[in-house]
Amino acid sequence: MRFHPKKTIALALLLVVLPFVLHGAPFLGDAWVRVACFSMLYAMLALGLNIVVGYAGLLDLGYIGFYALGAYLYALLASPHLFSAGLATTPTDWPVWLILMLAAVLAGVAGALLGAPTLKLRGDYLAIVTLGFGEIIRIFVVNLDRPFDITSGSQGIMGIQPLHAGELSVLTTWSIGPVTLTPVINYYFVFLALILLLVQVSHRLENSRIGRAWMALREDEVAAEATGLNKRNIKLLAFSMGAAFGGISGALFASFQQFVSPESFTLGESTMLLVMVVLGGMGSIPGVIIGAVLLTVLPEVLRDVIEWVHPLLVKHVSLVNPAVWTHLLDAGTLRMLIFGLALILMMRYRPEGLWRRRHRHVPREQITIRRYQATDYAAVNQVALDAFYQFRKDLDHWQGFVDVLASTAKLADDAELLVAEKNGVVIGSVGYVAPGRLREPVFQPDWGVIRMLSVHPDARGLGVGRQLVEACIQRAQRDGVSTLGLHTSPIFKTAVRLYQQMGFEHHQDLPDRRGAPCAVYVRPVGQGA
Repeated sequence: MRFHPKKTIALALLLVVLPFVLHGAPFLGDAWVRVACFSMLYAMLALGLNIVVGYAGLLDLGYIGFYALGAYLYALLASPHLFSAGLATTPTDWPVWLILMLAAVLAGVAGALLGAPTLKLRGDYLAIVTLGFGEIIRIFVVNLDRPFDITSGSQGIMGIQPLHAGELSVLTTWSIGPVTLTPVINYYFVFLALILLLVQVSHRLENSRIGRAWMALREDEVAAEATGLNKRNIKLLAFSMGAAFGGISGALFASFQQFVSPESFTLGESTMLLVMVVLGGMGSIPGVIIGAVLLTVLPEVLRDVIEWVHPLLVKHVSLVNPAVWTHLLDAGTLRMLIFGLALILMMRYRPEGLWRRRHRHVPREQITIRRYQATDYAAVNQVALDAFYQFRKDLDHWQGFVDVLASTAKLADDAELLVAEKNGVVIGSVGYVAPGRLREPVFQPDWGVIRMLSVHPDARGLGVGRQLVEACIQRAQRDGVSTLGLHTSPIFKTAVRLYQQMGFEHHQDLPDRRGAPCAVYVRPVGQGA
């Protein structure tokens, strides 16, 4: 992510002021601050799922199970439930920081256990297995109220302690001058601090060696494994790291709600998390956060709009039975309808999401263009000797390189040899002849001429040929040449395509001295490359 100081400061100020604006605005109040808190909780979950789906390319439909593990672990260790059930001698009240660490560890271990038997699965098959894992966790929680009441089954666990440190609690209302920090605003800032930490961790992972390994696995698993990546460890690490994010988010959810039940960890929630990642942009940190915020806030906006529109429609559209309006304007039904329509439009017009991931651009390797006069036989011979040692495993290419040297020196009174080097290794060459110096009738006397472009096979794709031709064009401009010509064979399709891309046009077909078919290409020197 690029750092823009002005935008970063503006965003920071907006996030700091937002809860106070929502708290003081009419028709909004603390209810919308709670919506903002849930947006950040879902953003934390989306960041974790983004590691699995966005970075590693592993389709996980059971991610909500890790969320449930973190929530129930916090509920058991920060509530009197175990004491009430006779499973503990005293009410449990562990330190919050320790519970958060244990939630991350427990979820990470569960992620590794889920990933281990699914290493050879991909696509739909992996999605089905992970979906089963999420449902197993939920059903396990529902039925873990007998013979010992550990989770209270479908009734859930109540009386959970909020986030606290000793005597300090987020439920305390603080007043700092004219500013009042209510409990929900306290939670807002705690969640904001944690999501900034998770964003930083995600960013570091994305740009680390592990992150590049995940992305290589996502793009081509077979090719990644062929390069020496340990596919098993890389996949297990993705599952564990993503699950740890889910465990932390679940613990924060339990402390915020002070109540957990299996209904909060259904397949629908898991699917909604996946939609957040896909809608925002898989592999994009800003994208998944935007997706989480949109899909958390829009249903609440929709609910308020429906509450305002429904009475108006019932009152003014008497032709329709009020029961029909009630059914059509159900918030839950419209929510899924809008989400489905949004996904269809996204897949059609923005398949990479609202904020697509930034593709890594590998900088072009530094290539040096050296110039030699063809009549400087000592220097040219040294270049040929160096090239021989570098190309001794590819003598055919070395012979082509020597042909460039020989033909350039032989056919011109005063020619120039341009040699491309990378880290001191010769990787390409071309000859340039000033106007009137080439002893060959196919070119006009006032043309500059390019002779025998040659690029080593190992250097193709680095833009060597283009840089050599551009160097010839620049030399021609300095010489005041109006037209630049070259002589090439149609069998060199890559070279011909390069010339055409750089503005050269076919002039005429002429055989070379040996009778082989060749073509002359020309371009005005003043024309941009």
